[in-house]
Amino acid sequence: MANKARKFRVKRIAANEVHADNIFVKGNTLAGGLALGSAELVDLNGEADALVLDLDGDTTISAPTDDQIDFEIKSVDHVVMKAVATPDAGTTNLVEIAATTPIDTGGTNIHNALNIDLEIGDSSGGTNAVRAIAIDDITGDAQVIETGLLLGTGFDIGIDMQGTKIDLDADGDTSITADTDNEIDIEIAGAVDFTFLANILRAIAGSVIETNTINETTGASGVTIDSVLVKDGGIVCADAATLEVDTVNEATAAAGVTADGVLLKDGGIVCADAATLEVDTVNEATSAAGVTIDSVLVKDGAVTARQPVIAVTSDGAISVPNGNTTYYCTKAGVAAMTLVDPTATTHDGLRLTFIATTANANTLDLVTSINGGAADIGTFGGASGDGTVIEAYQGTWYEVPGNNANVTWA
Repeated sequence: MANKARKFRVKRIAANEVHADNIFVKGNTLAGGLALGSAELVDLNGEADALVLDLDGDTTISAPTDDQIDFEIKSVDHVVMKAVATPDAGTTNLVEIAATTPIDTGGTNIHNALNIDLEIGDSSGGTNAVRAIAIDDITGDAQVIETGLLLGTGFDIGIDMQGTKIDLDADGDTSITADTDNEIDIEIAGAVDFTFLANILRAIAGSVIETNTINETTGASGVTIDSVLVKDGGIVCADAATLEVDTVNEATAAAGVTADGVLLKDGGIVCADAATLEVDTVNEATSAAGVTIDSVLVKDGAVTARQPVIAVTSDGAISVPNGNTTYYCTKAGVAAMTLVDPTATTHDGLRLTFIATTANANTLDLVTSINGGAADIGTFGGASGDGTVIEAYQGTWYEVPGNNANVTWA
């Protein structure tokens, strides 16, 4: 750059150090300007406040510290520029703004260490960007932690965005903004997906919150989701609420699932004692199979009772059951069975059927007698299919007519 005449004031210049053809010195003032030629310089020699810029002499540029330039305004070093850091130099600042703000006593006061006021023109073409501050790429290695912007302690507000969004990705469609008072919007791929309000995290319609775990904030309070309380592994719905699911599985193998005392297990329903099951409709699961309730088959509008079946595999007593029952004698040898008397009135009408599935002369020994007579032991004929049907009435077993197949009573 071509040399131009400069006007400045120096505090002291020794007379024997001045070599010039056209310098006019009046008091401490260098009048008429000073032009420097090629290879000429002004050496302030590290003198503090050597280059004075204003009238009262309290705004200066100087370098009293080696490899450092101080910019002093009103007798205070506001900006300090230092040399590039040397290895193992500890903490170094290449440029420091070191002003101390005044202690204000009234009014509304704002003191900016650095104020950037841009006037943006009206561009008519091209692709243009205006940045108040641009920090270029940082190149480091594994021993270097690269930080674009570091805020120290003591700030009441670290960064004040004034409602302007923070852009997070390269194409500018993912951001955080608070342009509405008391609301933070999270924009992803050009659309606001999530919003933070006072004590509320809101997923906008169409957005999904995915997580592995949601913990209660206050101990033992549980977590409430749309009035459904999830607490200590259980779910509590509000009164009159409906729980709709496709599948409920047992947590422990073979334990089934209990709903208000009703056990759902292995495709069956077991109600608690004295409980009542009320339904409008029960449909058969398999076409034309009907529905069986306590051995009673309900099928195609008709009711067919099906007796419980018990296999007799050894000798012993036959307990009087609560309902009609069929006993199949499957013992390999002769089965010696005993049967106590029925209870009058309680067991009246109870029928027991005995059928042999092996070719053995099984025996049925009654405590008193059959048909109110003297015979009390029924002996099977020894062929598979032999059997008898007896019915209780007023404490006595009676043989049902037409239902005796090769069983002799004696």
